[in-house]
Amino acid sequence: MTTIESLLCNSCGAPLDVPSTANFVKCNHCGAQLAVHRDANVTFTEAVEKLNQATQTLAKQVSSISVHQEIAALDREWDQQEESYKIIDKDGHSRLPTQGSSIISGVMISLFGVFWTVAAFQMLARGPGGLGGPGGLGGVGAVDEVGRTSGIETLFPLLGIVFTLVGIGSAIYSHNRASEYQIAHRNYKRKRSALRAKLRSP
Repeated sequence: MTTIESLLCNSCGAPLDVPSTANFVKCNHCGAQLAVHRDANVTFTEAVEKLNQATQTLAKQVSSISVHQEIAALDREWDQQEESYKIIDKDGHSRLPTQGSSIISGVMISLFGVFWTVAAFQMLARGPGGLGGPGGLGGVGAVDEVGRTSGIETLFPLLGIVFTLVGIGSAIYSHNRASEYQIAHRNYKRKRSALRAKLRSP
């Protein structure tokens, strides 16, 4: 059997006669929409609007915490990814590659290789021992009976070619790594900006 409960409006304080089976009522004095809460010791009303506001505030707080956690996770992931793009410079220090420095470094190594190769061929062209006196390089090489060189002298032009190829390869590799890093960094900034926008949205 339904009984009538005497309650007070939580918005204006007016007395209300509420059926014991009702969970939501409207105060005819102030027009407030009320939720009826019952437990073993007390029965009371609460404005639905305030309840909704509290729920929305809590939801926003939970959403904000979630977004902050996503940003922190994204930052940690980027820190690890950024380390993978670093290269070792000539001084043994790790640094992030740039397209400009990659080209300059590769050109310098290649020019050194070209200079070495040209110089080595010119010395060989002088004849036996062209790389430093009889036998070459202070006697390291050998000269046969017809004046042909043998030994280490013939390897010097090849070393220059190797330097040149290493310079070209290093420039291409570093340039590609720099391009990949820039693309990855732009993607990271875009994702982070999107998450920050969620925090600013109402």
